[in-house]
Amino acid sequence: MGKKTSKSKGKPKQSNPGGIKTYKPKSKFSVDSKVTKEKKINPFEFKFNRNKHEVIGSKKSAVGAPGLNKKRAQEIREKNLGAHLDRLGKTNVIKDKRLGQNDASLTEDQKAELRFKFQREKFFTEKTSKYTLDGVPAEELTHKGSKLTNIQKYEKLQGDDDDGDLDPAVFAEANFGGGEFDSANLIPLGERQKTRREVLQEVITKSKAIKYEKQKEKEDMADQTKELDNLLNTLRSEGKLGSLVIKKEGDQEAPVEQTKTDESYEAIFKELKMDGGKMAIAEKGVKINEDRKRKLKFIPDDDETKKAKEPEQEEFELVFDEQGKPINMPKNEKFSITKLRAGSVSESEDSEDNDDSDDDINQMIQDDDLDGNCMLDEDEEDADEEEEESDEGEDDDTIDQDDTVAEQPSTDVPSTYEQLKEVLEALPASESIFDYVSNIAKVYHPSKKEGNKGKLGRLFVFLLRICDETFSKETASIQQIPVFSKSLYILMKFDPDFALRCIKAILKKKYTKRHDGNLGSPITLDLVVLFKVISDLFVTDTYLHLIGTAATLALTEAITNVHVKCAEDAAKSNLLISMFIGCFEKNEFYNPEIMAHLQGLLMLCVDNGEKENFPTIQFPLVQPYRTCLVVKEEVKNVNYSPISLTKLFNGGYDENEASLTLSVINSILVNVQYFAVAYTDMACAYTAIFKPIVALIKRLPTSNYPQSLSKVASDLCRLVESNCAKYSTLERLGKPQSEVKMLKMLEPEFDTHFNPERKKFGKDQAGVTKQLQQKLKQETKGAIKELRKDAQFIAQKKRSQMAAINQERIDKTATIVKQLRGQESEAKEKNYKK
Repeated sequence: MGKKTSKSKGKPKQSNPGGIKTYKPKSKFSVDSKVTKEKKINPFEFKFNRNKHEVIGSKKSAVGAPGLNKKRAQEIREKNLGAHLDRLGKTNVIKDKRLGQNDASLTEDQKAELRFKFQREKFFTEKTSKYTLDGVPAEELTHKGSKLTNIQKYEKLQGDDDDGDLDPAVFAEANFGGGEFDSANLIPLGERQKTRREVLQEVITKSKAIKYEKQKEKEDMADQTKELDNLLNTLRSEGKLGSLVIKKEGDQEAPVEQTKTDESYEAIFKELKMDGGKMAIAEKGVKINEDRKRKLKFIPDDDETKKAKEPEQEEFELVFDEQGKPINMPKNEKFSITKLRAGSVSESEDSEDNDDSDDDINQMIQDDDLDGNCMLDEDEEDADEEEEESDEGEDDDTIDQDDTVAEQPSTDVPSTYEQLKEVLEALPASESIFDYVSNIAKVYHPSKKEGNKGKLGRLFVFLLRICDETFSKETASIQQIPVFSKSLYILMKFDPDFALRCIKAILKKKYTKRHDGNLGSPITLDLVVLFKVISDLFVTDTYLHLIGTAATLALTEAITNVHVKCAEDAAKSNLLISMFIGCFEKNEFYNPEIMAHLQGLLMLCVDNGEKENFPTIQFPLVQPYRTCLVVKEEVKNVNYSPISLTKLFNGGYDENEASLTLSVINSILVNVQYFAVAYTDMACAYTAIFKPIVALIKRLPTSNYPQSLSKVASDLCRLVESNCAKYSTLERLGKPQSEVKMLKMLEPEFDTHFNPERKKFGKDQAGVTKQLQQKLKQETKGAIKELRKDAQFIAQKKRSQMAAINQERIDKTATIVKQLRGQESEAKEKNYKK
């Protein structure tokens, strides 16, 4: 009745009876398709240059990539200029801070052990608790926005017993200093507020440090006091404090009966003490004559007038407070302290007096029949007369009274040169010149009487003349030099300026005598003694010194002009050089006269010919004088000793004596060695100074010398040679020589495609020059363009750095403002809730 239709008609076959759909993945591009895929070309990145005219042998069109070139140029600038700007002003230093790496005394095992120990200590110090995990931040409990640790009511209050450990000043500042310890304004931003316990701990630490410093000061003071006590006991045991009377607390002074002289002295002292502010200042340029001086003398009052005046003159004592202000200063009186110098005169008078005294000194040194009155002026003579008439005694703080009374001589200070000679000749054998001068200096001390200073100065001049005259004789004894030096030193201390002028006067006399007479005369003993006395009396200095410089000039003048003809003359001149080295300070300055003289003495020690020239004209030119110090025979067994001054100046040596020659050579080498060490600071001129000296030392006949002298010469030669090699690194200036340019050997160029039918045109020189100029112009433009781009890059880099700094500052400012606003709101909320 109807047609049968199939149910499966029009439906797909069900391959998955379960109803689960499966999808086949889409196929992806294979590797080959990626490789074969071409990159898309952007036509705007290329630039095509077409030639206007076709040229045979050239490319028809050129393709450029300006965008890519700009990108590469920017990368190159970023790599070069950018890195340079980042490193500008920065210095990077690599420091090896590994433990034990810089210690050469540790081995590798010790270094490893030290590092392991440090790591373990770091692990245990960082881990505060065994229940605390590393890296987990500690939780902080808050109450109303503030930490519970900052709230003081949760802390345990400290007792009052801790206040005893604090310093009083620190404790007062903490309690009454305005709350500096609890002020929140003193806490830097970003740090937590310190608890009260921490603050008190810091205060206690500071207080203990202050107490420790005070205790240390007390201990230092006690140590210094102990040292001073020991020094006092030492001086007392040595007897140096015999004249010092130490008064104890329990001692009572015995009553002393006052004489009329003592009472008058006390009255004068009280009057001067009360009227100290009303004393007149000494006027300059005013000379008081004898009549006025006699009127101004103080006449003591009678006993009755003294008794009437004593109650009126009450002593007054000023009392000062801790700040140094006077407490009991009278209202109506004004006290002033004026420092007066007795006998002060103007500078013009001082200069005139100095000139006059110099003339007097020269006259006293040159004349023999002077009575010595030129040393005293009228005022001093009047003072002497008054002192002889009066029998008043004065206290002397510097000299003992017992010694003065016991050692007072029966005669006065000699007033003339002849009197002093007679006194010194009449001295007993048990008393020396030094004892006589010491007694005179004690009795006639300048502090005892006015005018004693002039008397001692006159005695100094006469004693200096006697010293010069004594050593001018051939029979002088060398043992008397220390006696005269000590005696002159005692008298010099009272007036050093006058003694200086006296020494300069006699030095000038010696200098003039040698110039007026024979300049080449041998060195005499009186000249040597004079230089020795100068070095004993004064601290000599060859550089800008009042007497040292003058003495050095006189010494070099004598060394330069003396004629050396034998070993004795060489010994005397070399003695002056040794005295210059030993007695004068700061003698390391270059002295060409002395070095030339030493070089001449060394030439006398070698076998020199007539063609060789001496450095100066003072040395002989003929034989046998020019080889007077040459040792021609072996004298190895001869014993030589230091030169004796007595034999040298009294003719005790024989001219042909070998020991004298060896002693002179030894002293010359010692002096050369001193200057070789002293002149090492002169690096530029050292080689020029000592090169001829080394050549002479090498020529010395050391084979004939004793072993000790030969060793001295060889050591000196090695020393000077090493110094010359050390300081001879200077190179002379020279013209630089240019290198010779060789001819270029060129090989011929062969043209493989040579066509003889084709014409060859030579290049025009003008065309070549024009072409080169065009290339130069193009290159210049390109260089300028690159420089501009570099400048733009640098400016852009700096702008970006500045913008980053500004942005960082703005962010920080905004953060700070935000925090402050939050704190302000919290503070307002707390105040509102209160």
